[in-house]
Amino acid sequence: MNNLKILMVAGEASGDRHGADLIQNLSRTFPGLKVAGIGGDRMAGRGAEIFFHIRDTAVVGLVEILGSVGFFYGLYKRMLREIDAGGYDAVVLIDYPTLNLRLAARAKKRGVPVFYYISPQVWAWHGSRVKKLAQTVTKMLVILPFEEKIYRDAGLPCAFVGHPFLDIVKPDVSREKFCEKHGLDPARKIVGLLPGSRNNEINSLLSVILQSAVIIKKEIPGIQFVLPLAPTISRDRVAPFLKSAPVQADLVEGETFDAMNAADALIIASGSATLEAGLIGTPMVIVYKVSPLTYFLGKRLVKVQYIGLVNIVAGKAVAPELIQHEANPERTADLTLEYLRDEEKNFRTREELKRLRESLGESGASRRAAGEIAERLKKRKGN
Repeated sequence: MNNLKILMVAGEASGDRHGADLIQNLSRTFPGLKVAGIGGDRMAGRGAEIFFHIRDTAVVGLVEILGSVGFFYGLYKRMLREIDAGGYDAVVLIDYPTLNLRLAARAKKRGVPVFYYISPQVWAWHGSRVKKLAQTVTKMLVILPFEEKIYRDAGLPCAFVGHPFLDIVKPDVSREKFCEKHGLDPARKIVGLLPGSRNNEINSLLSVILQSAVIIKKEIPGIQFVLPLAPTISRDRVAPFLKSAPVQADLVEGETFDAMNAADALIIASGSATLEAGLIGTPMVIVYKVSPLTYFLGKRLVKVQYIGLVNIVAGKAVAPELIQHEANPERTADLTLEYLRDEEKNFRTREELKRLRESLGESGASRRAAGEIAERLKKRKGN
């Protein structure tokens, strides 16, 4: 067990973060642990060998994925070869179901135990995946309380481990310290601009968000903007957008939570970042745009009322959502201005977000997930 080797697959920025924490906790039980697979800088920083980086694998939308079908097919074949070659004591899959469900099936065929940490959103669409997961996954480790019953009813061993964001999502400095570091005035309003962690989100949303900022600036001349970059997005990637926009937005790297905490309101791409912002407690306007065909197909497949994760978890609209044509500069600016001008509304929203945090239970998700994996592997090895 001191030479344990795990294949870990995390295809997006949030999964890379959770994978890194899982590696850290597993290494305490298995000091000689070796991890290889798909991930990003955080997993690499914990010693993982990265075959494919999340900057290339983080894509949203069916049509957008089809545009890179050659790359993804090559990635898929490489991961199958890794599983077929043997040498792995376990496969740990983190969200990213389009690829991971297929890898789970191959690992099951080869007799390798499969642990799925952070469930695919089977409650949102394609519920038939539950049956497939029950046939291929050794144990499901879920982060939302209602998910546990879904898998147990299907006969799949499952454990609710809590939400990893409760450990991760914490600002390091106060609003005042953040402003001092970045030359901002804490007495003036701040809006955070978060266009997403995927390249196609930058293409579809950043111009809209910056145009919204221009409108807000006209209404509140002293407003300040910060743009926290996701680890998968480089400065060069957003530079052309910022250069052509008649508004200044200070780029921030590696300080997303501090920026969220310092902001009076956020304009934010749908996804896991909305829940991060919700746990910090900052009011937000959620924007979402994909290709018309992806949206057309999605409307017929997805069965949840909301698109922002913060609203899905809350079970109600704690943040307004602007989807497709509604995600235009004027509407986005109007809703953001409401949070900036109406102090009572801003306060009520922050109180609502406090209750959201309380609903997710206790911290320690990665530690508990690592414990579940370690216990199962020890039993398997007879140790």
